[in-house]
Amino acid sequence: MDKIFPEPVLDDRFALIVQIITDTVAEHGYAEMRNVPGDQQTALRKQVRSAVRQRTGHGLQTLVHESMVIFICEPISQQHTAEHARTAAEAIRARRSKPRARSLLRHVCEQEKQKENADRARCDRLPSTQALIFYLADQRL
Repeated sequence: MDKIFPEPVLDDRFALIVQIITDTVAEHGYAEMRNVPGDQQTALRKQVRSAVRQRTGHGLQTLVHESMVIFICEPISQQHTAEHARTAAEAIRARRSKPRARSLLRHVCEQEKQKENADRARCDRLPSTQALIFYLADQRL
């Protein structure tokens, strides 16, 4: 039945859209295009598939839901998943090797308490204010 009707006239920006989708799939492993007119969905899927295959050498799965077309390249997506997992593991290892902020804060607080205790001990050795007043009063007489 589709062979009876003429091919749809593609939008002037169609080549740009295909290039953007191809770049996104090559970079991230998937892309999503919304509000694609129904008569242009088939052409879009066909051209993006061939562009991705030429650029990456991998096949492409396309899914359509109403006016949204989703492009998924499983091999590229798996590469990125592995890279993200490796980056996350390195971040966790780096975080574990550094002293934690709480333990550092606790250490600083302990040092401050030791200084306060030393100051307090020094003050305890000094005569009281009242004794000082009597001493000064005796000196004047």
